[in-house]
Amino acid sequence: MLDPSDPSEWCAEASRACDEPIAGTATEQTSVWIALEYAGPWGRKALKTSGLAPEVRAHLAAWNDRVPRSRVQLIKRDPARADAASRTVTLFVALVDPRAPALYRVDLPSADAARSFDLDAVLRRAPSAARHRVDESIVLVCTNGQRDRCCAKFGLPVYRRFAALAPARAWETTHIGGHRFAATLVVLPEGIVYGRLDPDEVEACLRAHDRGELHAIERLRGRSCHSKSAQIAESLLR
Repeated sequence: MLDPSDPSEWCAEASRACDEPIAGTATEQTSVWIALEYAGPWGRKALKTSGLAPEVRAHLAAWNDRVPRSRVQLIKRDPARADAASRTVTLFVALVDPRAPALYRVDLPSADAARSFDLDAVLRRAPSAARHRVDESIVLVCTNGQRDRCCAKFGLPVYRRFAALAPARAWETTHIGGHRFAATLVVLPEGIVYGRLDPDEVEACLRAHDRGELHAIERLRGRSCHSKSAQIAESLLR
């Protein structure tokens, strides 16, 4: 039986203890993030095992297959922090481009309505999609303990701190890779992935990004649109 008090039983603590290099460990070659709100339980394979209608799951999977360099996430909020918009289902599309990042948000009447959303207009940055463009970045913190318990143990406190400071911008999300670097998160639309973030660093992280800067380099896993080698190079050049 696993002993929760033994650091060696937690991959994130073992990784930190051996000072495993963090640079170049972010999801790579991902320049389109698609995130759909789903408040139900998340399994190890969150989208596949979710309670979303089969047609919605198939549509999201088709987006992932059709759109180059894309990744589909499920997201949710702490119900205690939800506002009137919680009666809708939020869909984000982030276009990660170091020169011109862009974030789009649409509040749908239901998850099924995602099937009629014009994703191609967003990908083209068409004028018809401009009304969905938002200026503030969002933070997706991996909290999927069914994928790896470290993401729940270390991710949830970090998410809750973000939610306390910036409730409109903070979301829990499904697996983004690298649970041994929990708490791990991605800032969108910049595509900046951090790891080993502690709750007491959250305010500094938010302020850095509000200034258009990066948070601590020792927490930087990489920028998702880059290859692993480019992620490492960016860290070394900072």
